[in-house]
Amino acid sequence: MKKILPLTLILLLLNIYFINAVTDVDIKIVPIKNTVAPIQNATYSVSIVNNENRDMVFGFRYFGVDWRVNPEKVTIPAFSNKNLVLSLVPQPPFIDDKPKVVRIKITSLDQAYSNDFFLDVFVLKYKEIVDQSDANLIVPDPIDPRKPTVINVRLSNTKDASLDGLNVKLESPFFVQKKIVSLGPSETTTLDFKIELKEDTEFGAYPISATVTLENRLLANFSKQMKIGSYPNVIEKQSPKSGFLLNVIEITKNNEGNIISYEVVTKRLTSFEKLFTKTTPKPTSIEKTESGYLYRWNLQLGPGETKTIVVETNYRVFFAIVVILVILAIVVYLMTKRDIAIRKRLVSIKKEADGTSTIKISIVLKNKGFNKIHNVKVMDRVPKIVEIPHEFGTAHPKILDTSQGMQLIWEVVTLNPQEERIFSYKAKSRLQIIGKATIPSAVAKYLKGNRSLTVSSNPEQLFS
Repeated sequence: MKKILPLTLILLLLNIYFINAVTDVDIKIVPIKNTVAPIQNATYSVSIVNNENRDMVFGFRYFGVDWRVNPEKVTIPAFSNKNLVLSLVPQPPFIDDKPKVVRIKITSLDQAYSNDFFLDVFVLKYKEIVDQSDANLIVPDPIDPRKPTVINVRLSNTKDASLDGLNVKLESPFFVQKKIVSLGPSETTTLDFKIELKEDTEFGAYPISATVTLENRLLANFSKQMKIGSYPNVIEKQSPKSGFLLNVIEITKNNEGNIISYEVVTKRLTSFEKLFTKTTPKPTSIEKTESGYLYRWNLQLGPGETKTIVVETNYRVFFAIVVILVILAIVVYLMTKRDIAIRKRLVSIKKEADGTSTIKISIVLKNKGFNKIHNVKVMDRVPKIVEIPHEFGTAHPKILDTSQGMQLIWEVVTLNPQEERIFSYKAKSRLQIIGKATIPSAVAKYLKGNRSLTVSSNPEQLFS
């Protein structure tokens, strides 16, 4: 009997192995978010490929009490694949002392496939979620009970995991305020608590504390002394001024009381306004926010002391630079643009009985501008293989014999705006043209102010 039991176990294991080996199913699991707080779901990307000739239903099971698997089963049609998100849902009590490896068994409904997968999961310790060393409680010193005051609570997430549903409670003998906040991975945030005290609050120092909890578990606790000051009499005056592309705001604080007053002045600017804004004096701090930049001045006003903050947003220099650049661009364009267009065209080509060719060339000159142009020279060059041109149009050119061939020059005394002149001639090649040949471009020269400008036409191709 003792020999039969090991043999049966071996046969059972071999049967499971054989079933998985012959079942054409491929499952891969990749973590999506496996560093979590004790109350957060751990998620994984599951890819299932079913190459079997039948639909298969796969079940997901976890053998323990710390987690619940979601979904519990999925159907994969024959010869298809599916991607899904597998969640490990924490079960109460939400403790942070959990195993770092979770065993998941995936089994098909027909038992043809069964396999174990070991998933890494890292549950953060409650005491490690919020950075105690970086947490801070910022309280104005002292607080004037006659006007609203902002108390700041700074929190830092030290881990590579999103934290949702953090409860922050600010508490003192005079008020209790709560906020719920979320922190992204390695994110630092500052919460603003606006408080209003009774005007008859007595002068003195009182305790104030901030606590951070997650599902009633304490993450951080820090406290300070909140000092309530006596009554200074500070009068604020704002004098906005505006002009062409200029906005100026003067904020004047005058302490008409008999004790030192600590004042906070804020001004919000957009990213664009910040580029063209200067302040006097410089702000105590500049904080970047979602809506732009928050300028903050912390002022200390002695009895009878007056302080003025000037915020000047000036677009004039920027506007002047833009205007100058536009003017320069226009000047450069006007100085470099060509007022004359010249086009050279092969009108016809005729083969003669002796094998040579006679070609007819047309040159079109046009004044594109709105002013008259004087003393324009139109020049064209004829290669040495071509005889002296003949049969000119209405204007006969001056013909010069050069080392590179004959040069034809037409002189135009005046060319009116939008006027066109056409020059033409015929020429006979001494040699037979075989294949393709290029004839030179025509050129027009004229004066624009004190500068001599040259415009070339397109080259023309000859085909035999």
